Amino acid sequence: FQRPLVGKNFSSTHNSAKRSEMLYFVYGTLKRGFPNHRILYKENFIAHTTTEGILYENGIPYFVPDEKYVGLFGLKDFKEDVDQVLTQKRKAPAIEFQNRVYGETYEVYHEDTWSELDRLEGYRGHDVHGLYDRFLYSVLIDGKFEWAWTYGLRNGKEKMIDAVPVKSGIY
Repeated sequence: FQRPLVGKNFSSTHNSAKRSEMLYFVYGTLKRGFPNHRILYKENFIAHTTTEGILYENGIPYFVPDEKYVGLFGLKDFKEDVDQVLTQKRKAPAIEFQNRVYGETYEVYHEDTWSELDRLEGYRGHDVHGLYDRFLYSVLIDGKFEWAWTYGLRNGKEKMIDAVPVKSGIY
């Protein structure tokens, strides 16, 4: 399955990007039925998905990833992040599940959607000290481990105030 990328000033060299290169894993208020899902209205739902990590909440969900399943860190620029994925050769590692986090995975091809997601999460680039990082993370989709972009807390739990674990892994 191939779908052309669209967006302001997006280079035609990226028109061959495949599904696995444009996946986003969401685990909280971006899922269907939650208020922030409106950001993903024009993107293609792929599957209900699971991954490894710990979910916390204090009115909003926080994802703390297991570092061994993190691939590349996002840059601020949409086109550079797509280039990173297109040139990456490393396959998503198989997950040894201990703490499952459940969410949804979408194909995100629109540059303005990436920008809106970054704005919502307060993400300004990997080198900027914000609450969240954007990174490629191993997720299980239909029995196969694939890379998907997601957001998770920088420096883990110390950024959370009065947050409690979501033992079910479902927000």
